[in-house]
Amino acid sequence: MKAGCWVILATGIGTLVAVSSPSMAQVEPFRACAGVLDDGARLACYDKAVAALGTADAAAIEARRVAAAEAAARAAAEAAAREEQAKREAFGAENVPAIRATQVDDRLPELRETITEVFSSGSGLVIELANGQVWRQSEAAVLPPIRAGDTVIIKRGVIGGYRMTFQKQRRTISVKRYR
Repeated sequence: MKAGCWVILATGIGTLVAVSSPSMAQVEPFRACAGVLDDGARLACYDKAVAALGTADAAAIEARRVAAAEAAARAAAEAAAREEQAKREAFGAENVPAIRATQVDDRLPELRETITEVFSSGSGLVIELANGQVWRQSEAAVLPPIRAGDTVIIKRGVIGGYRMTFQKQRRTISVKRYR
């Protein structure tokens, strides 16, 4: 019977050593078992302590797995958001030399933004959007008043170029990204 106690005790100690840093709550049941005089009761006490330690380890492992899965999901969502932002910034940039060299693959079907400023140039309107992009009117067209705060949708043209639709005015013009 004493040999069985030593095996259980060695197993319990081995389990404690395997745990990265045992807390006092994990060690205390083993200390309590050491004071039991009856061999059978002491063995039962060690069995119970080892089983409780295994349950705690399983719970800790599951908690680490869940935390790692949540961190991976957050990282994937952040990467997707960064990629979407890069696509938005690169939309229409093939004509902007400073951006073209670092351009990402642009597959957005359209860009929906708010106008922050409208300038009139000799060749038409220059429109700055909330995302910092600047677009220039590339066709001669007379438009109703365009103001900051209006919403526009920019889509690729059928044979190239881009078309900007002013939502409030319900008008569409050809545009070229300037910056």
